[in-house]
Amino acid sequence: MAHISLSTSRLTLVAPTVDELFAAAKNPRALAQMMQLSESDIIDKQYYRNKRDIYQAKAEIIADNPEAFLLTTSWQIVLRDESKLHIGECGFKGAPVNGCIELGYALKREFWGQGYMTEAITALCCYVFEHFADVTSIVAKVKRRNHASRAVLERCGFVHEKKWPGYMVWRLRSSGYVPLTLHPIKVPS
Repeated sequence: MAHISLSTSRLTLVAPTVDELFAAAKNPRALAQMMQLSESDIIDKQYYRNKRDIYQAKAEIIADNPEAFLLTTSWQIVLRDESKLHIGECGFKGAPVNGCIELGYALKREFWGQGYMTEAITALCCYVFEHFADVTSIVAKVKRRNHASRAVLERCGFVHEKKWPGYMVWRLRSSGYVPLTLHPIKVPS
């Protein structure tokens, strides 16, 4: 089965199949190998923390409701250059509730500070707003001390909405949304 993907000028976001997510729940580091993606020699333990539970939960949601695939899967972020290096992931936590979906994302430390996550999130948000009319806003919860992640959300057009204990909540609304990117986005038809 071919993977569904979104492309920008520097990145490809690739959606693993439900079978790959179930397998990754047993061994998260094997996901890149199953998807035939290259991995860095540097092992980022922080990046892989809690991935088993996340992949298992996503796979179960998709198995029960295949229509939720694109809004639940864990889009793998891959460099488009010759390396095809797997650098992170982003995605949503399921179908919209009252028009809202929650965004989650992680980038391997060695790729921080290069604009990759801003590019990936912008592409994914554009795709969702263009193809899912029932999604009217996207929220993201960020730890208060995570200044870099907050800056990513600001560059993507998210607005700080409220504070929760230890977290800040950011929201991006579809009404009047203009993507803040210079990169062309190619989506599957």
